[in-house]
Amino acid sequence: MTRKNSRWSLTVFGKIGGKDACGGCVSSHNYLSKRRDKQKYPLYRTVDINSKLGKAATKKYGISRIPYIQKCRIKKDGSKGKCTSTTGWNQSQWS
Repeated sequence: MTRKNSRWSLTVFGKIGGKDACGGCVSSHNYLSKRRDKQKYPLYRTVDINSKLGKAATKKYGISRIPYIQKCRIKKDGSKGKCTSTTGWNQSQWS
């Protein structure tokens, strides 16, 4: 059950730039960075999968496919609550 006025943070782990950018990563970034509902998803960031943070996340979350999109509830006190994640990019789930 999702609360009506829930607020979430979004983190996309993937390869956004350069010659080896992943198509789903670029598409998800282009959509989420510009067209997401900023009231519902006020916090957004990308993490390059080859960066130090990206490598740590790969190990921690067992990331095997990118983009890996993590959605975390923002509690009333501003701290991070329960998180869910998905792999791959399907724009219809965000529209």
